[in-house]
Formats: sequence, structure tokens, C-alpha cells
Amino acid sequence: MNILYRFINWRRNIRLSFEEDVIKRSVIRSAVLLLGIIIAHVYLMTRFEAFSWQDALWLTLTTLSTTGYGDISATTLAGKTATALLLYLGGIFILAKAAGDYFEYRANIRAKKIQGHWEWHMSGHILVINTPSQQGSQFFVRLLRHIKHSGLSAQTVQILTRKFPDGLPSPLSRMPGLVHYTGSGTCPNDLLAVNAQQAKYIVILAEQEDDRDSDSRTFDVLYRLQ
Repeated sequence: MNILYRFINWRRNIRLSFEEDVIKRSVIRSAVLLLGIIIAHVYLMTRFEAFSWQDALWLTLTTLSTTGYGDISATTLAGKTATALLLYLGGIFILAKAAGDYFEYRANIRAKKIQGHWEWHMSGHILVINTPSQQGSQFFVRLLRHIKHSGLSAQTVQILTRKFPDGLPSPLSRMPGLVHYTGSGTCPNDLLAVNAQQAKYIVILAEQEDDRDSDSRTFDVLYRLQ
């Protein structure tokens, strides 16, 4: 069962990383194309309209951002044609695409954080491994309140658990300083993802108190943390 989970977790991470890489490449490609259009238009305005490079850049940016103050504009046929082709047809389209890719990238990151697939690269945090099978949310609410009143409120708490694959429930999601990662303490890759070696405190919970194998799994996690 644990091997199956590791395989599913590996496939999930590969898919999420691939999607993120695709969005990143699209954003970078759009940014490079946009920069090329800006440079080309500035150059053409200095040639066709005899503008200084400062005025040419001002015209390019105000046109590209659709602000259009009108204080500077192309007057020659060549200048108007270059502006129409490069900025109106090319630049604004690429700018919109780059903005869309960026917002998609941010939305993808937010979804990964909510679903517990984001690696926070923490250090000095409190790591809690596993979730009680009964009333897990209420347990963490009480635990976080205890941490807050014990003088450890400055430390961020990260939960390593499979219990919340769709996001933390509302009582926990509203609590500041709490994040989670969807995984298992018996998986070495998941322990690396939560920076277990850099955690200041590690709390290992029994998922089921009456499970006779609970202690053996706890010792397995302790062994992996060494």
C-alpha cells in the first residue's frame, strides 16, 4: 500500500511540476517577445520619426499600455504602419497573453498551496506528522492554541498528512501560521519536501490510538528522520 502511495505521489508531483514548467516557459516566452517588440518599435521610431530614444520609448510604452496620452504620436506612414503592426496587433496581444499566463501561474501556485503540494522551504518551524483519525481538525485547533500560549507562536506550524488532500478545513485554513503538505512521514521525498531536517520541533502523532501497528510506524518515521 505504501509503495502504491509513493507511486501515485510521484506521478502527481511530476504532473504538477510539468504544468508549472509549461506556464513558466510560456510567461518567459511572452516576456521575451514583448521586449523584442518594444526594442524594435523604439528603433523604428528613431528612424522613421526622428524621435529621441526617450521619446520613442515613451510613445511605445504609453501605446502598449493603452494609456495613449497623445502628446507624442507617429506622423509618417512608415511610423504609423510600424506602430499598428508591432504594438496594436502584436504587442497588446502578447501583453494580454503574458498577463494571462502570469495570473494562471499565480493561480496554479495558490492551488498547490491549498491542496498541500507546495514546498515551503522552511527552517526553524514546527513539523507535525500525521493526523488523528478522529476529530483531527479539532485536535489541531487545540494544539495551535496551546502553541500560541506557550511562547512558540513565532514558529510556523507545518502539518505533514494525507488527511486534507483538498485543503485544510475552515477552522484550520483561517488560522495564521499554519500550512500543510499532503504526504506521509514514511516517504523520504515527503520528509525532504517539508524540510524535516531544518525543523526546530517535530511532533509525531498516532493516526489511530488503538492500532497495534501505530508504534511501529512511529518508530519507522523516527528512523527516517535520523
